[in-house]
Amino acid sequence: MIPLRTKGSQEMANAFLANVLARFSAPAEVVSDGGTEFQGAFAALLEQCFIDHRVTSPNHPQANGAAQRVVQICKRALRKYCAEQSTTAAWVDYLPWILLGYRCSAQASTGKSPFELMYGAPPMVPVGTRHVFEAPLNPDQEPHQADQLLRLRADAVQQAATAVGINLLIAQHRDQHRYARVRAGGYKPRFTNFMVGDYVYVMLRNRNNTLQLPARETILRIVDVSDAGVATVIGRDGTSRKEHVSNLVPCHLQDIDPIVDPCIAIPPLDLACEVCAFPGDGRNMLLCDSCGTGWHLHCLTPLLKRVPGGTWTCPP
Repeated sequence: MIPLRTKGSQEMANAFLANVLARFSAPAEVVSDGGTEFQGAFAALLEQCFIDHRVTSPNHPQANGAAQRVVQICKRALRKYCAEQSTTAAWVDYLPWILLGYRCSAQASTGKSPFELMYGAPPMVPVGTRHVFEAPLNPDQEPHQADQLLRLRADAVQQAATAVGINLLIAQHRDQHRYARVRAGGYKPRFTNFMVGDYVYVMLRNRNNTLQLPARETILRIVDVSDAGVATVIGRDGTSRKEHVSNLVPCHLQDIDPIVDPCIAIPPLDLACEVCAFPGDGRNMLLCDSCGTGWHLHCLTPLLKRVPGGTWTCPP
């Protein structure tokens, strides 16, 4: 149940996309009463998502019995709330509490609450208000009793939310103490002591967006760590680089292949020749299997006409 400002087809389509498709994916079919709000943009959205649109008979709300019952129960509860407040302007603020009370209540037809049927777990109701939710909600009982029971559960959840808010304030206060301790110098972060032979990832400090992973996927092995905290790491392709230990995170994967194979090295596009200092001409670029530097065939002394087979190391 979604509150809308208007009944236009475009607003209906936007609400259906944000609250149904984006949350639960596309259903097989949608049943409506064929109103104008379910045409136009809404019908185009269903067609785009390959959803069958079933339309009930005109002026026959009994065809949508289950949905109509829920709507009527919530409307009656809202009417009573608006009557107590002497205004109809704030019904949108109270509707979520009514829906929460309804979704956490066991239904007489199924014996389960809509929350449990949707998520496969019983709703987390506070112990102090759990007795309010024990009786199943039956839409076929007296309307006054159903409305009263639903409103009682909505009020119970709203009161329980106050306790949750107090717990959040306690957690925020605890975090404030921690931040004050960090700024005062009383908190010292823990650093990982990296040793030679450890496998690590390199952190990405300059990420393009927040959806990008914070560490590179390449697994590197530490071969040396200096007293200044600079580690020499080597990849599986044999190329080495230097990184500060603050940019490294440990890799906890098991059974990592320790074999180094320079044949799988992929040189960067801007790799320059050690003799002429120009990149490019990749087909004639020879890579050193020891240090990973690039050498043009025509820049070597003596000249080479083709890439030699086997392992090749650069001249001293």
